[in-house]
Amino acid sequence: ELTMKRQKIKVDTIRYQMLPDKVGYIAISEFDEVTVDQFKNAIDDLQKQGMEKVVYDLRNCPGGLLDSVVSMLDYILPDGLIVYTEDKNGTRLDEISGADGHEVKLPTVVLMNGNSASAAEVFASAIRDYKWGTLAGTTSFGKGIVQNLIPLEDGTAVKLTISSYFTKSGYSIQGKGLEPDVVIEADEEQAAEANIALEKDKQLQETLKIFYKLDKKQAD
Repeated sequence: ELTMKRQKIKVDTIRYQMLPDKVGYIAISEFDEVTVDQFKNAIDDLQKQGMEKVVYDLRNCPGGLLDSVVSMLDYILPDGLIVYTEDKNGTRLDEISGADGHEVKLPTVVLMNGNSASAAEVFASAIRDYKWGTLAGTTSFGKGIVQNLIPLEDGTAVKLTISSYFTKSGYSIQGKGLEPDVVIEADEEQAAEANIALEKDKQLQETLKIFYKLDKKQAD
């Protein structure tokens, strides 16, 4: 016999902290319903701490809910088109935009890799389309399709692809992914490890050097 307590389980999909030189670091593990509020809280807290630059870490993020990533982008980007969908005939179906009037305009770097997929790619592509920051790391996975799950009477289901995502600039992520502006390969030894301390994360540390180059460029 087991006694269990019914309760809501809180899943943390956001990790964040302030790095040296007032660089805010926000890692997104997935785009779930709870992620939106966690993301906004992270942004607000880091800004209260004096954040002057920000890194969004999307490495190994498989994606998630489109509504969540759109709400998060709406919070940090100017109002306007974020992503749209087309059917197999090239007919535009949905245009999804942000309109909350809120922006977070800071020097920005998005860190991604080959396991950054779907909603993570929508996030990265919107940052690029609005010229809001730099994409760093390696080419993303390349999943830009919309799928519906249709339950059947016997308890099984059919997953049906119904349309494709296109970025604001008209780019299709499907099968190609996003190429970074700055290629930073992962350390092979670290790739096999879990929970690497940020100060020992070689890919992240190389990413932070982008801010130094941006500062130097502005000074020149």
